[in-house]
Amino acid sequence: MGLGLILIQRFSWWQYHFLILFPPAGILAVRGISEFMRFVFDAAPALRLRPMLFALVLVVPLVGAVAVPAGQKLTPYTMIFLRQHGKVLDLQMGINADYAKIHRSTRFLVDKMALPGAIYVLGDPLYYHLSGRRPALPIIGWPWKYFLQSQWEQVPKQLRAARTPYIYIDKKNQRMVARRGDGVSEFIEEYDIRLVDDHRGSWFLLRPKFRQKKPVLDCINPSRQF
Repeated sequence: MGLGLILIQRFSWWQYHFLILFPPAGILAVRGISEFMRFVFDAAPALRLRPMLFALVLVVPLVGAVAVPAGQKLTPYTMIFLRQHGKVLDLQMGINADYAKIHRSTRFLVDKMALPGAIYVLGDPLYYHLSGRRPALPIIGWPWKYFLQSQWEQVPKQLRAARTPYIYIDKKNQRMVARRGDGVSEFIEEYDIRLVDDHRGSWFLLRPKFRQKKPVLDCINPSRQF
């Protein structure tokens, strides 16, 4: 059962879904061991020591399975907070490689030469958080595949009205946008220029002729200069 859950969360679902299934699977596993030990004890009541030793042998790999990931997570805490006196972002980048990659991908947005204003990300919302920019449209996250037709048709209209200087689309959503149609791909081709690619997708820059003459700064920290 455990092997099946690992394969499901690795190839089919988001990794955190594994946590939803792991507790009941663990309860069933412990119950199975308990029933097996009861069977052994009932079959050979004079050999009480052997079932206890057998149970102890089963505990050893379980302790190792818990200790290894615990040690892997403890190391970044020790290195960053106790030795380097780092920040929370340093810890996040040490534990999760996506934080470091997205952080590098968004550094051009904090450059003084970057255009000010809100951005829009058809991808991981971490791009908002790590860039310090607000979303140009109210709907963020991963809901686009569930949009009704009328909602999807509003996306290019909203982007056109927002005149957001930067749009990010990851590779999976690029394929989805191409399949759904309804003017989103056409809007990107007409209004935006492919600026740079990263490990997940591409940044697009609004063409100069479509920019506002006086763009309004709209970021998470209004005092921060881009």
